[in-house]
Amino acid sequence: PRSTLSSSSAASDVYKRQPIGAAGAENLIVDIFMEFNKEGYVLKAEWVNRGMNSNNSFYKAAANAAIRAVKDAEPMPLPVSKFKEWRTLTFRFDPATMFGGY
Repeated sequence: PRSTLSSSSAASDVYKRQPIGAAGAENLIVDIFMEFNKEGYVLKAEWVNRGMNSNNSFYKAAANAAIRAVKDAEPMPLPVSKFKEWRTLTFRFDPATMFGGY
């Protein structure tokens, strides 16, 4: 089963990396599908809704920042005993839930 995380220490850094003056920054909700190995390193990271937002340069920058933030936090401190539960996760980077809104 795929899990969704709404925030993490890695996630909180993402919106600090957004382009200054990003139009509608409060709406730049990014979902990143992640696949990990047992040591907590990222094997795969991709935008969930890439096709819908691929022409939006601000969204693209936010999505790339989200992926970098997760990779910067490697290895993730996840319990090996629950590997089957967190092997694949979808991280949601949402400024409204991460910082209490704009």
